[in-house]
Amino acid sequence: MKNFSRLFFALVFMILIYFSITTNDGQAMSNNQLSLDEEKLVDWVKVDSHDAIFGITSNGNLHKIDYRPLEISNTISIGENPSDIYLFEDTLYIALPELSMIKVVNLSSMEVVNTIDTSDKPYRVAANGEEIYYAVNSNYSLYNYNIATEEETKVVIQNENYSYFSRAELFIDNLEKTLYVAETGLSGSDIYAISTEDYSLKDVTTFDDGYGFPYPKRYFVEENEELFYAGHKMNKNNLEEIFGVYAEEYNDISNEYSKVANIVTVDSDFVYSTDTVYDKDTFRKVGTVPNYVTHILSDEKGRFMYNANESIIFENDETYSEELTNQTLTNNKLQLNQQIDDWVLEKDSNQIYAISARKNELLFIDTNTMEISDRKFIGSFPTDIDLVNGKLYISLFGSTKVAITEPNSDSPVEYITTKQNPYEVETDGKNLYYTVLDQWLDIYHIDLLTSMERVLEPDETTNYNYYETSIKLDKNNDILYIGESGLSGSDLYVLNTVDGSHVSQTDYNDGYGFSYPGRSVFFDETDVYYAGHRLQKTNVTNEKVELFESNKDEFVSLEDNYIFSSKKIFDKETNELVYEFPNGIEINKAIIDSDGSVFLSVSDNKAVYKFDSIEQLQEQVVGNLQIHEGENNEFQFSWDELTGDGYKLYARHSDQEEFQAISEPIIDQRFTATEELVKSWFGNDVTFGVKSLFGENESSTMDTISNTFNVPIPKNIGLDFEDAPSEYEGMYGDTFFVIRWDLHKLMDGFNVYVYSDDEEINTEYKIREMPNQELFFTEEMYGAWEGKTVNFEISHVVNGNESDRTETFSYTFEAESDSVEKEEPTRNNTNEGDSKEKEESTSDDTNKGELEETTNSNGDESKEVEDEKEKEEEGNVVHNEPSNQTEENSDEVDNDVQSNDSGSDTKRKVVNAKATVQGDVLIVSDNYFDDLEDGSELEINVNENNNDLNQILLTEEQIRKMRENRNLVSIIKKTTSVTIPASIFEGKEFDTKIIVNKLESNDEAISDVFDFTISQGDINISEFSDPVTLSFKVNTSRIENPENVKIYYYNEDEEIWELVGGTYENGVVTAQTSHFSVYSVFEKRDEESSEEVAGEETQNSSNESVEEASAEKEVFNQKEYSPSSIIWVIVIGILITTGIIVFIIRKRRFS
Repeated sequence: MKNFSRLFFALVFMILIYFSITTNDGQAMSNNQLSLDEEKLVDWVKVDSHDAIFGITSNGNLHKIDYRPLEISNTISIGENPSDIYLFEDTLYIALPELSMIKVVNLSSMEVVNTIDTSDKPYRVAANGEEIYYAVNSNYSLYNYNIATEEETKVVIQNENYSYFSRAELFIDNLEKTLYVAETGLSGSDIYAISTEDYSLKDVTTFDDGYGFPYPKRYFVEENEELFYAGHKMNKNNLEEIFGVYAEEYNDISNEYSKVANIVTVDSDFVYSTDTVYDKDTFRKVGTVPNYVTHILSDEKGRFMYNANESIIFENDETYSEELTNQTLTNNKLQLNQQIDDWVLEKDSNQIYAISARKNELLFIDTNTMEISDRKFIGSFPTDIDLVNGKLYISLFGSTKVAITEPNSDSPVEYITTKQNPYEVETDGKNLYYTVLDQWLDIYHIDLLTSMERVLEPDETTNYNYYETSIKLDKNNDILYIGESGLSGSDLYVLNTVDGSHVSQTDYNDGYGFSYPGRSVFFDETDVYYAGHRLQKTNVTNEKVELFESNKDEFVSLEDNYIFSSKKIFDKETNELVYEFPNGIEINKAIIDSDGSVFLSVSDNKAVYKFDSIEQLQEQVVGNLQIHEGENNEFQFSWDELTGDGYKLYARHSDQEEFQAISEPIIDQRFTATEELVKSWFGNDVTFGVKSLFGENESSTMDTISNTFNVPIPKNIGLDFEDAPSEYEGMYGDTFFVIRWDLHKLMDGFNVYVYSDDEEINTEYKIREMPNQELFFTEEMYGAWEGKTVNFEISHVVNGNESDRTETFSYTFEAESDSVEKEEPTRNNTNEGDSKEKEESTSDDTNKGELEETTNSNGDESKEVEDEKEKEEEGNVVHNEPSNQTEENSDEVDNDVQSNDSGSDTKRKVVNAKATVQGDVLIVSDNYFDDLEDGSELEINVNENNNDLNQILLTEEQIRKMRENRNLVSIIKKTTSVTIPASIFEGKEFDTKIIVNKLESNDEAISDVFDFTISQGDINISEFSDPVTLSFKVNTSRIENPENVKIYYYNEDEEIWELVGGTYENGVVTAQTSHFSVYSVFEKRDEESSEEVAGEETQNSSNESVEEASAEKEVFNQKEYSPSSIIWVIVIGILITTGIIVFIIRKRRFS
């Protein structure tokens, strides 16, 4: 008992744990973490000599936090709302602005050793043991406090009357006796290096021609002679020198510095921002920082992060690696995960050298294979490349560097340091000229022999700077073309590089200039191309021709005899438009190699395209279409590869005027048609065509190829006798005569032609549902064929088209006197005690006759179908799974149904229809309704469809046809069926949904529970002018008295089940009703049976409405509970009961 009680309480404990887990938000927490609860971390430092983190919180605590495990080992109070913490040797300096106070804490003793009252509110603090510097947040002031003399002075840079520093961050280099003051929050923020001895200015940043960094966030990190500030890495000993930029995205380089990283900390390998992790040396993104992390500490002893949202400190051991540069080549399109920003072609080797600012890479592109053959890191944010005298010159706009290297992957890279961030570069190998990105700017010149740099200052003009310029160097004539952009009045300047003089400038629009031209300038032997115009080279005021509006396009390249703009190509000789790029294609680079191949870079798509020629680009006609048969007999067609973004496929039937698209665009050169497509083509001549895609455009013309899709003839016909399946025993006889052939799932149906040579037998069976491709004839049917030779021919039907018929298959049905064993020719149910001799004697006659096969492929056209014979015989043909609503099921059902059929005594023709899925409903093809005759029945079997779909949609036209023909429609599901006369739709010919919805089972019911509804729009048809027939399959194992098995409907108002009635036979109950509701089958109790049977007999004899017949009620109280709820109630009950028993037993033992 003791062990049992332990087991019980353990079980309860596990259940409680389970519930606690499932109610948790599911957030996984790392193993080494520390929650600060309600406290918020303000700042922290990592002190490896103490193996601890020291952090200050908003409520005024200083915590000492051990590394592993992360736990607070000591805490002291230092005052509310501290703002900064600074570590020097073994001492912490903590700024308390609200208290106008700085507290000094000894780490070893974890005690406040000094409290310094300040004249202003210290927000940031730095110290060197002798002096403390603090910055004020509100008035941009900077103060010095001498610890020994306790004197405080305002810091003013030498030779200045006053010094303001916007929201400064502070750092002291004690060895160099330098205070670094980093401004934040201004459009032009700088770093100042100030001597701590005399406040002289030792250095200052010169970013953006001295305008400063735009709006840097309040982060400033010093690490191994490098400063990390405003997203940049720079030289601590030369603030003019920038090594690179860490930027989140490179979508628009003109706004790049609004997207630089907010650098929180660095270690030996990585730089961490509030969002992203970068490789420290290559400036590339290598990972992401978890959400809500605001503080990071990292070195060789560990990496720790603070989640501000949950106030949790945790150790992060994630590994970081660079994202691979992906490339895929399809249809002569090189797809990259980075854009090409500039490139040059070495025509002797047909090698393209391209730069990518996003990856800081130099790419080597083989023009023959269209693959990246090699790549190497080149520097931060490369934006321009020039090939001169076998060397590549690359401007590194993310730094103050120009890279120089030979065009192979093994060559070392030499870097020239510039005064500004170079955006465009031009060189003749001896002199290098560069310009920056910003608006009003200078042109810089570097003598490559002496490395001396100067600003070009024209001596004969008052224009000393230019607006967002592009430059091009005419090496042969010592001329530099300077083209402005981005202004409503932009000009082109011609500068003499020898003496720095202006040679000329444009005077377009009476000197007002060009309107917002793109940032590009090109020239050839005679002309200069700028702002959409072709200008005379010797006199740029001579505007020879305008090729496009300056503010709507820009020049991209001059290649051979062509002028490329971002949107068009012009013939250089005639200035005529040769090609206009389609929507979705705007090129940023173009090259024609020595073979005449055209290479286009589309930066938005991050793709490079190769066309064999300008002519191929113009025509783009897909050729060499061929038809194939796939490995699995699929229909395929293929074509030759053509440069572009893929292919659009079209098809046209022989009776269609226009081509129709048959698929979404594809990138492969081979198309495999789906089964649905092939099915739609059967019986048609189909013409196929392929157009290439380039951007949003399709090629204007296409080659075509045609194919005839004949409806396939049924194959492998077999005739035989078989035992009747068990579910049909006693319904159709013991033996079936079966015709069976190979399955072809794409067919809509089939026709079976049955006839005899003397024409006494001549019947056509039209079946429009094909799950199994087989037809069964009952004993009653083939019994009429005794002594006759019967011919069979079969054809497939699809899309309203019929295939050729099969060869004629003949079978001779022997007369009764011809065979002793005729009564059981195919049965295999011999008792085990029967002798072997009997088995052998019966086996010879199992075929019931002799098969004869003839070669009449189409049959005798004179054997036309006789409707009356077909009606008489079809009732004995069973196709696939006959529904329980067929005429042979029950005489009562037959009589009820035929009472709605104009008094016809003949068997009703049944058209089997196949429903197809369309959205969330099932629909039926109009072809089936064309086969309906007067008084016939449309049977829709939905078992093979998704059983979750319970709605059958009939169109207004389909309802009209059924009403005119006085048809019935039967919906067959696995365990129920409903037969509806079209007469109930009198005056209601609208699109109609018939809904047969299976509900949750009822424990007392012996059948499934179904809700039957007919709706037209928002209106439900609930009352019927003529009765509707319902049938239910029941669970026969639960039946005690079959006479008491009846159909009931659920009365929602009174919450009871009311009797409808019905007749039970062979596991199926059938009844009629004049209204729809929720129905199921119950077995009545014996004591109530006599009264209710009388009510049922009254109903059947008078055929009155169900409302009258259901006056006799049988009530079943209905309270539904979900199974899961019941299970939990049982489990909890067992646990409580067991707990009480255990408690009583334990109490007795110890009392």
